[in-house]
Amino acid sequence: MNGKWEGMTINGRPVGDRQTACRLLHQAAHQAHDGDTIAEYDGLPVIARRAATTGRITLAVKAVHEHESGTEMPGPYLTGPSSIVSQLDRIVKNMATDPGKLTERLADAERELAAAQETLAEPFAHEDEYRQKQAELERLTSKPDEPRETESRDQETKERSAGMPLTTENARRLLEQDHDVTEVTQGGNAMGHYLEARLTDGRAVQIDFHDNPAWKDTDRLAGRIEVSYANRPQAEWQYDDNDMADREHTVIDPADPAAGKTLAKAVEGWERAGGLHTARAAGTSHLAANQPPEEYAYRWRKPGDPDRHIAYLSTAFDRDQAMKARENAGYVVTKVDEDPAVLYEQHRKASCMRASHILERYESPDQDAVRILHGIVGEVNAHDPENDIATYLAYPSDKVVQIAGDGLTSADIAEKREMGGWDPRKDPLMRINAQGDWTGITQQQADQIVWDNRDEILTRASYDSELSTWTLHQLDQLKEPQPAQSLDRDRPEPDHKAPAQADSTTKRHGPRL
Repeated sequence: MNGKWEGMTINGRPVGDRQTACRLLHQAAHQAHDGDTIAEYDGLPVIARRAATTGRITLAVKAVHEHESGTEMPGPYLTGPSSIVSQLDRIVKNMATDPGKLTERLADAERELAAAQETLAEPFAHEDEYRQKQAELERLTSKPDEPRETESRDQETKERSAGMPLTTENARRLLEQDHDVTEVTQGGNAMGHYLEARLTDGRAVQIDFHDNPAWKDTDRLAGRIEVSYANRPQAEWQYDDNDMADREHTVIDPADPAAGKTLAKAVEGWERAGGLHTARAAGTSHLAANQPPEEYAYRWRKPGDPDRHIAYLSTAFDRDQAMKARENAGYVVTKVDEDPAVLYEQHRKASCMRASHILERYESPDQDAVRILHGIVGEVNAHDPENDIATYLAYPSDKVVQIAGDGLTSADIAEKREMGGWDPRKDPLMRINAQGDWTGITQQQADQIVWDNRDEILTRASYDSELSTWTLHQLDQLKEPQPAQSLDRDRPEPDHKAPAQADSTTKRHGPRL
């Protein structure tokens, strides 16, 4: 250890940037089981340690012996002395500081062991009397059939434990087997332990185990498991109304024999709401058996608003519960009797057409609409990778190689960079141009590209039979422009100088609905 950062290897991948290493170490540790080796640092293996009862994660470095940190692993975005890599530095430094002290401590321990062994070897003055009394006590307190009863109780305990369908560990195993779950993290809050599963599209599911005994008398869900749905994982929360999804939570009794299936159905329902579960080209989720599409729906609106909000659910019970919650919150709700598949088709086309008409009236880009358009581009491209809507995708420069470079050699990537001019040190985003080369762009340019092509993007979305109901919900929330934002159709449209953008292909077509 020379005190100079020289990179490290995490799960076989060389990493040269300290901050990137912190994020990858945090992710690897949460995905690992207790005792797994997740990295190599300064030539030494780094091991993840997970407390069985609390889920607390610590890191250890192994040389001749294993040296574990005395504090919990820091968060992935902390820097400086508080970062994960700095914690490893301290462990390694303590291992290497004054080897003579380690030798001295080992010699002291050996002397103490020898003294203890000598003490044990000395005869006990009343040993015979002690053994007689102990035998008499066992005779008086034992029963003839006690071994059989003990064996029966042990077997009953084992069967009862085996019959508990949903614990933290087997819930984690279920989540880790799902193709649409990229990361499972474990932690604790006031109510007890929780698991968070991050989905491939950036949304998340949180499973709260209400098992904190301190709250058993005040927590209405004590002893239950609560599944909640988020539009982004906790690490990316912005603490606004968009962090958590407007979706009814699922409550599970962990002792219910069908608890595992209920959890599987809850997670799969949230995947399907984002277009994930039905979007896979081949194979099925290991999390649960295939389920039919949502067969129940209802409309909801605020008093005075148009009746355009529609929610789709898997069971009549879920629909009725959701309707009741909406009604209690002051909304007007209506049960839908039409075929949900036909209703969804009509809803998708109507939402896209309405959104196109609204956005056509804006004089300048609307940030909420731009965010939705970026999401639609990614979703439609995921459902149909051959669709040329991919030309509107923008990739974060620090993730370009792992996302867009799959299957490419280093020479291929170097050629695309040279021909397109993308510089990851300067360009925050990368876009693949019509020639397939990698071009650097700014966030403003990426936003302008989807805004200029909003009609075509919405048209493609209207024909995507796997477009998520969450996307439709977002489109339904779009507002008409305020007078200052609205484009006056009775006067000539002013000339707007478009920001410089790398090979932006502008295609403005009316929605072919």
